Amino acid sequence: LSGKQRWLHQDSEHWPSGLNDLHWAAPAMLWVCGDTQAVASLDKSFAVVGSRSCTSYGQHVTAELVGAIAERGYSVASGGALGIDGVAHRCAIAVGANTVAVMAGGVDRLYPSANQTLLLEIASKGALISELPPGASPTKWRFLQRNRLIAALSQATVVVEAGWRSGSMNTASHAQNLGREVGAFPGPVTSPASAGCHRLIRETQAQLVCSGADVLELVNASNALFDLPPSAAVGQLEKRALDALGSRRTPIEVIATKAGLTIGEAQIALTSLQLDSLAEGSYEGWRKTGSNL
Repeated sequence: LSGKQRWLHQDSEHWPSGLNDLHWAAPAMLWVCGDTQAVASLDKSFAVVGSRSCTSYGQHVTAELVGAIAERGYSVASGGALGIDGVAHRCAIAVGANTVAVMAGGVDRLYPSANQTLLLEIASKGALISELPPGASPTKWRFLQRNRLIAALSQATVVVEAGWRSGSMNTASHAQNLGREVGAFPGPVTSPASAGCHRLIRETQAQLVCSGADVLELVNASNALFDLPPSAAVGQLEKRALDALGSRRTPIEVIATKAGLTIGEAQIALTSLQLDSLAEGSYEGWRKTGSNL
């Protein structure tokens, strides 16, 4: 692996722009083992995270959603761990999609060792990345630290299976704080592997998703700015407001906070978007229009 290691900084051509949303918490640089172009492609990606002790149900759901998203040209980011992470990476490779694993140690520390063959394949067909220098050991706090990178790199985060105190919950929290869309798959109410997903849905920290099509709606909601028709005259306020909207109706106060606008600015922007048929509002709140999801 030593011959394949290189690094990126914020001014590098292939630096993933999503990391800039971390502001002061953004890494100064990334170590990469693999193709730096694969890292740049994360600007159009989603994160798939979940339990290390996944069930056959979790494996099936992960394969279905990765296949659906890969067909639309999206990349897959995850943590290279056992369980759902590994299934997501394998499925992405199987369907020819780009995949990147964010490591909790140096990119030369292939952890967990049980996934060594998989991680080598990711390095050859996609990339392993880390904010830590080669040789750094993966430690418990570093796993939590890297979760913010997984959330920031992707346009949406999907939790397939997660225990009540799973590290995936931490990733979902980072994604929500960054204004990213978060989805969670429901599971059997008796399954401890889905207790965290149910918690995210119940506390409205994640949207309930049941298929690859539902997941695509999450990603498209985050990526709608790139799909606007050329005729749409959208200013800076409107872009920020639109980026804060999702498929569910959201109160204007929440939209203003996510977009960094005052209530008055948000109202002006949303009204303009409504005139352009890019958003719709009601007493329940605002959301993107169906054609813009």
